[in-house]
Amino acid sequence: MIPDSELVRLAVEAKVDHYSKVLYGRSVFYMLLMGLLSSERASLRILEDMVNRKSFKIMFNLDPSKTVKYNSISERLDVMEVEFFEKMIAAIVHATIPHG
Repeated sequence: MIPDSELVRLAVEAKVDHYSKVLYGRSVFYMLLMGLLSSERASLRILEDMVNRKSFKIMFNLDPSKTVKYNSISERLDVMEVEFFEKMIAAIVHATIPHG
């Protein structure tokens, strides 16, 4: 139900993927979303474990040969603009609420 093309467009528009080799904006969004849905306490270590699982990589079409460390997640979150996530959530809400 998440409009993937819209999420990719927002990532390009926000320029969040310019220097990223693994943790693209879309991937970070999915990681945070899944972390919040699957754990009461989404720590960096929990997110690291989750994003490195084969099932997560398959579900979100990520390169299975790449691994992510918790400090990379921390650094990535530190430089990403909150506005990017706000726009992604708004796009999801807009796509899932019936119009009329």
